[in-house]
Amino acid sequence: MNGYDEFKLTPNKYRVQFTGNEYTSEDRAYKYALRRSAELTRAHGFQYFKITNSSVNKTKNTYTTPVTKRTASSTDTYHYESGQFKENESITTVSGGEVRESYTPSISFNISMYHRDVEDALNAGVILSNFEKHR
Repeated sequence: MNGYDEFKLTPNKYRVQFTGNEYTSEDRAYKYALRRSAELTRAHGFQYFKITNSSVNKTKNTYTTPVTKRTASSTDTYHYESGQFKENESITTVSGGEVRESYTPSISFNISMYHRDVEDALNAGVILSNFEKHR
């Protein structure tokens, strides 16, 4: 599953997770988990949050590319002057069948939310301002 997930632990504590896809960098997944943490903090009437636990997982995905065959051929011909007959020629090219690997990052935070600034807390408004579109 890609995207956000959260689980309420207490009225002011949540477990927040963001799972990306094979195109999502670990850094981007971290930023999205941070963004969701700030959104939850604001949505529940708090201004600050602290990450009390975090984890990073990478899931390895493998797949095999499809095998394709392409055949090019020429038709039989008869050369009247020499009296020679040329047989049909064909060339088959096979491609694909390579094993490819990709990784899917998943970032999880346990957060505690606060009304006032506490040591090592992040300001939800400041975090969210990083995601606003610049005009």
